[in-house]
Amino acid sequence: MNRRDFIKATGLGAMAVANTRLASGAPSLAEIAALDDESPKPINTKVKVKPVFGYRGHKGAYGGPCRWESLSSMAPDKERAANKSWCDRFLKSVKNSLPNEAVMLEPAVIELKRSWLEYPKADMISPEDWKKIEAGLPDVDLFLTAYRVPGIERYKVPLATVGRGPSHLDMAAFPRNTGVESHLLFDWGDLKRLVRLMQIRKAIRQSKILSVTDRPGSPPCCGLSCASPELIKQQVGIDYKYVSYKEFFAEMDRVVQDKTEQEKVKKITDAVINNAAKVHMKKEFIKNDVDFYLAVRNTMKKYGCSAFTIECFELCGSKISAERRFVPCLAHALLKDQGYVGSCEGDTNALLSNIFSICTAKRSVYMGNPTYSGGNRLQILHDAASLKMKGLDQPDSPYEIRYFTAEGWGTTIRYKFEEDKGQVVTLSRANPVVKNRLLLTKATIVGGGGFDSTGCSLRVHLELPNAKEFFYKQADFGQHLTMVYGDYTKDLRQVADLMGFETVEVC
Repeated sequence: MNRRDFIKATGLGAMAVANTRLASGAPSLAEIAALDDESPKPINTKVKVKPVFGYRGHKGAYGGPCRWESLSSMAPDKERAANKSWCDRFLKSVKNSLPNEAVMLEPAVIELKRSWLEYPKADMISPEDWKKIEAGLPDVDLFLTAYRVPGIERYKVPLATVGRGPSHLDMAAFPRNTGVESHLLFDWGDLKRLVRLMQIRKAIRQSKILSVTDRPGSPPCCGLSCASPELIKQQVGIDYKYVSYKEFFAEMDRVVQDKTEQEKVKKITDAVINNAAKVHMKKEFIKNDVDFYLAVRNTMKKYGCSAFTIECFELCGSKISAERRFVPCLAHALLKDQGYVGSCEGDTNALLSNIFSICTAKRSVYMGNPTYSGGNRLQILHDAASLKMKGLDQPDSPYEIRYFTAEGWGTTIRYKFEEDKGQVVTLSRANPVVKNRLLLTKATIVGGGGFDSTGCSLRVHLELPNAKEFFYKQADFGQHLTMVYGDYTKDLRQVADLMGFETVEVC
């Protein structure tokens, strides 16, 4: 009997199917679930950097309060040659120093006129040169300068200057005096770090939340501390779209009835089964969860969304989940493994910290309910494991498929956290309700549990620097925690600072 016939024929009681792992180099589950959809994702966005090289220009050689060299050395032709050499070095350094997260726009090379009285309002830059600076707006994310460019702050675009001299201090300070973001970069390594942080911020702000609910504007009953999507939009700049159960499940019905969509469902369902080490449930029930996943992806694409959440308690109370025999768990895993973001139970605060962590670490995240276990131990529990927690560009982690309900339906991914003992992780939770804040700490995996259980039972056991204090601090933030593999406390602290978030860190 072949594998598929075995799955079809076997009853629920003996449904552990050994894996026939895909050949090396075969597509990952996330790649198959993406269905060749090349829609842009915020996580892949680029920072558009426009270098602006300003230099002092003189019409002749003469001495003065800032000109003390010999007249021959100050001749205009020599000054132009020196400025060109400086400009060439600057632009070469910019090009060589920008990381992959950036795109270099056409540079603007401008002259600061000493005969400034010929321009309106004592401007030192000609109208022609201002047009060079304006080329590419409003797509410019960062103006990068080597010298003063008086007036550039008018565009309200973040500015950065690279250098260690007095003019660089002035260039960083004067935009700040007018409320414009500016950065003093000590060296070209600082430019790399700034661009990466700005890429994360841009990815976060480009995110858009799909919230499937019949209670728009109200927090989920199991997350009363959650911010509304509208508040998140106002505080953070992340847009959102509410979709009713009626509209969403009409799309799920279309997926179930459409032949082309069902071909996609079959492809993904087969991949879920074939890539698993073991499968403990019937294929027909796995298919239900893939139907739900594809309805989510279609609706996200329709409204240009990159993040998704749906309530659990309210969905359960509607009986729609029982009637259709699915749970959202698999959909969240498949989304996160592609660089999208999912959050359980309509928890928008956790969704926000999930967005922060995925955009920062370029890794899928785990999330769940924390329980203080005594000493410096904390456990996090949720069926929210995924396969790219060690990197979106890394091979899938090994997993098994197990049903959520005692009736045998509801697909969940099971991962053995205990095999990662000693792994450092970062825990976080955002709360933008009163003011923008991010709770943060580092932890170490010391065990796991719930791998062979049904229900929402998968868990990871953690050792924290001060678990009790962290638990007390979390009372200001709400229940679910985001967990990402690796120590990203410094990175998230810097991202939070750039986003205007106060960091509450427990060390």
